[in-house]
Amino acid sequence: MNYIFSGISGIFFYGLFFGILLITGVILVIIQANNPHYDMEKKLSWLRDLVNFGGIIVGIVLTAIGGVMFLNSMLKVYVFGFETNSYFNAEEQCTMPEYAPTKTGEDPQLKVKPQSEIDECITKKTEYEKIRYSRQQKESMIDGFAFLLVGIVLWVIHHNKKKKSED
Repeated sequence: MNYIFSGISGIFFYGLFFGILLITGVILVIIQANNPHYDMEKKLSWLRDLVNFGGIIVGIVLTAIGGVMFLNSMLKVYVFGFETNSYFNAEEQCTMPEYAPTKTGEDPQLKVKPQSEIDECITKKTEYEKIRYSRQQKESMIDGFAFLLVGIVLWVIHHNKKKKSED
């Protein structure tokens, strides 16, 4: 489908719209600031409250996401002892039939692997998957911990600013 405000024209339209909106807002603030009966500090206090409220909400969301990520990875690795993903199947990967290369027009010839080669393949793939899965979960824990730290810091800073502005 061809939308009117999609692609480059949409970006231009929305940029122009928000630019005009921003310029209009700035002009109104300048006009009101020059009004002798206008108390700028009192009228813009809601903006500071909005910023603090937004910071608190973002902090709470980041803390929640980080907590879930951290807890999920920690439970999978250390509590329940998952070693690989549930969909990982080394036996299936190692016993897939292989076909020998043939000339054009000939029927492909199936290669038969010896059992020792299949067992070795299963062992190698399983060990590799255990290491990969463990590293992936540890990286998820680090990401979750980072989310927790940033979220808690945002939450506390904006909560303290809100308390100070109320006093």
